[in-house]
Parts: sequence; structure tokens; C-alpha cells
Amino acid sequence: MDSRGWLWMVRGFAKKLLLADTAAVFVDSVYASPTDVPGPAVLLATLLFAGQIYWDFSGYSDIAVGAAALLGVRLSRNFDHPYRADSLRDFWRRWHISLTRWFTDYVYIPLGGSRCSRSRWLLNVFLVWGLTGLWHGAAWNFVLWGLFFAVLLAAEKLWYGHGLEKTRLLKHLYMLPLLAVSFVLFHAADLPAAGQRIAALFGFGGLPASGVESLYYLRSYAVVLVIALLGATPLPAKAVQRLRTPLPAAPCCPLRSLWRWYCCWRSVRRIWWTAPSIPSCIFGFKEG
Repeated sequence: MDSRGWLWMVRGFAKKLLLADTAAVFVDSVYASPTDVPGPAVLLATLLFAGQIYWDFSGYSDIAVGAAALLGVRLSRNFDHPYRADSLRDFWRRWHISLTRWFTDYVYIPLGGSRCSRSRWLLNVFLVWGLTGLWHGAAWNFVLWGLFFAVLLAAEKLWYGHGLEKTRLLKHLYMLPLLAVSFVLFHAADLPAAGQRIAALFGFGGLPASGVESLYYLRSYAVVLVIALLGATPLPAKAVQRLRTPLPAAPCCPLRSLWRWYCCWRSVRRIWWTAPSIPSCIFGFKEG
């Protein structure tokens, strides 16, 4: 039995309960009627859903890895910081790794993989991603979601992928809006609903781009978004390692405990004053 399984499970439950479920409250309320809310609110909901779906999937996977470790079974991690990817191909090497490997080993390679003509390779890519969409659900929006990635991955490999490799920041940033649009397709119940959300996302909902409602949403959920985005990077793991290092020794040994409490209080105070809306967005409090 691996005692570190408890850490995997705690991390998984934290992702699911603290981040994914918190974001889901706002995402579901906005996506239920996207034509009735301004564009910035739809944009914020789309960004939060990108975090929500990651925390949901990776949280469940971490719980499974931790539970298996406690039983003496070793499972490989299923998500490897996918939002750090520098291309869509790299993204799918990091996202839902077990599913990607299964389709690669049992569908893509038996069809011929990339060791064939260009036309046959394109057919293989579209078949694999069409089936990947159907694997998520028997609906046209999932099929379109899969074909959307087929087009992007084919274009990335054939045309602009080599140019992106020469950039530092662009190769990371270009895929984020594409992923956001793909997640809109993934979340929608059908194609008309997806069309309404995408139209509202780009400001075609007929509502003003800014207002009191938009500012309230941004103020209430910006902290959750920042935490979610930071949590999708290796920074939390590095922070934990940093916290494990001993604190600077207090001037006198009897004051060591007081010195530690002071350091903790100073950290909490800094977080509280820089993020005053944490209680309302985590616990659901509303301002009067």
C-alpha cells in the first residue's frame, strides 16, 4: 500500500468540490440562457467551464489513482497539466491520456497511422476524431466537436505548426480560444444551443458589452478563475515543496512557534486583502 494515495485522493476531492463545483454554479446559470446575459458574462462562463471540465476530469482521475495506490495498484496519471501545452498535439498528449492512448493504439495505428499517403492520413485523422466525438455522446455537437479538432490538428501539422514552434508565447496562447470554443460545443445540448452560446460569446447576443451585472460577475468569480488557471500549472506543486522547507529560525528558540504563527497570519492577510470576494464566490454569499 502506498500512503501517498491519500494525498492523491485529497487533491482530487479538492479539485472536484472546491473548484469544479464552484465554477459549475455560475457556468450552468449563464449557459441556461446565454441570450439574456451580456457577452463578458458568457466569456467568463466559457473560461470557467474550461477550468471546470479540467478539474472534474482530473479530480476524478486523481481520486482513482489514489484509491488504487491504497490498494497496492499503481495507475498512471491521466492529466499532465494540459494547459501548459505548446500545441494542440501536445495538448492531447497531456489531456485524458488513457483515452488518447486507447484511440491511438486500437484505432489510429490499425488504420495505418501516419505511415501512408497524405490523403489516407487525413482520412484516418477524421475517422479517429469522429469516433472520439461519438465516444463522448451520440449527438451531433459531439461529432462536430471531434471534427473540429480533426481540422485543427491536420492544419497544425501540415501548415502552421512549424512556424508556431519558433515562437515562445504565441504557441501557448493561440490554442486557448480554440479550446474555449470547443468546450462550448462540448457543453451544449445540441447544435442550436451551441450556436446561441458562440454568438453570445462573440458579442452577437444583442446586449451591451458591459454593465453592472458583468462587473458583479467578474468581481465575484475572477478569483476562482485565477485560482483555477494557476492550479492548471505546476505552480501549486512547487508551492507545496516550498512550504515543506523549514521557515527561517526565530531569533530565540522560545519564539519559534510565535514566529511560525506570524508567518501564517501574514500570508492569510495578504491573500484576504488581495481577494476580498473569496467568501462570496466559494460559499455562495451574496452582497445585499
